[in-house]
Amino acid sequence: MSTNFKTFTGNLVGSPATHPISDQVGAFCYQHTPDGLKFLLVTSSRGRWILPKGWPMKKHTSAEVALAEAWEEAGVADGVVSRDPALSYDSMKHTKKRGTIFTRVAVHTIAVTRLEDVFPEADDRARRWATLAEAERRVSEENLLTAIRALASQVSIKA
Repeated sequence: MSTNFKTFTGNLVGSPATHPISDQVGAFCYQHTPDGLKFLLVTSSRGRWILPKGWPMKKHTSAEVALAEAWEEAGVADGVVSRDPALSYDSMKHTKKRGTIFTRVAVHTIAVTRLEDVFPEADDRARRWATLAEAERRVSEENLLTAIRALASQVSIKA
């Protein structure tokens, strides 16, 4: 994954038709439970429900970054991460320094095998195991919700 800005022409809700876009890496952390598929949502710094995500890191694969972000933001201590991203979606990130940044988030799936309650951002974020129906009520970003639906379908097929 490159951290260089590119130009993206697409249909990101609320964005201009052409704008610079940067890469991020996300994690769809899930478990198959007796009650069905559940996956982790975390709150952003602005209180929106999202998937764990972050910037690419030099000398680390995107799969390694996905697992690191899942640990830092959601307490995923161990899991089976997909080698390649399952999909990508376009998003907007609001920062104090740079304003609104348009991002393309490459999402890896992680079958969670161990979750910890003490993790680096535990005091800054809420986390929640959610069903698809719960995500549809909580997630406000349409592009992310579309990605969650597709990811849920992908990991359900593998079960």
